[in-house]
Amino acid sequence: MTRMSRALGLALMAALALTAVVASAAQAAPEFRVATAPAIIKGEQVGTQSFSTVNGNVTCTTATFNGTSNVTATTSQILTPTYEGCNAFGSSANVTTTGCTYTFALVKSSSPPTANVNINCEAGKVITVSALGGCTTTVGSQNGKSHVVFSNTANSPTDIDANVTVEGITYTASGCIFNGTFNTGKVTGEATIRAYSGNVQQNLSVS
Repeated sequence: MTRMSRALGLALMAALALTAVVASAAQAAPEFRVATAPAIIKGEQVGTQSFSTVNGNVTCTTATFNGTSNVTATTSQILTPTYEGCNAFGSSANVTTTGCTYTFALVKSSSPPTANVNINCEAGKVITVSALGGCTTTVGSQNGKSHVVFSNTANSPTDIDANVTVEGITYTASGCIFNGTFNTGKVTGEATIRAYSGNVQQNLSVS
């Protein structure tokens, strides 16, 4: 092999290696990033979030989401939801989420950063909406519901805005006008997510 052939071969190998690195980076999922770990993660709704079903909408005046992060960068985040001041199908309602969490799993190559949502419930547990009058709606474990779009704010410390449009949620209604199991549930709304070290807010971003 001539010196020129060897040089061309090395150049080709370097180009292929660089292409592989660039392709790998392009396919990588975005990450949630906190300044220091462990961190406390807190989210709260902005305005009103709505869960639509065949029997009508469920809305709550307060929705909070709480979790922790033990690493400074991760492609998924688990948060525990709590809902208060709720109304379902035109009457007051209680929403129970005991034993259930949400996992926000960032999608590879998504821009802006976008997550699918997994609903995780312990064995025997479901999210329950109990409306005055006996109409009950339950939501159990399910994966890959699309989607939540995230954006970074210009605040200091930084935080994240979440634009929620999660569709295709499976739920079961009983004691309602329409009863049975459906896969037409849809959650819409917005939330702000912040990170804390103790009681001190720290930078949180997604990219």
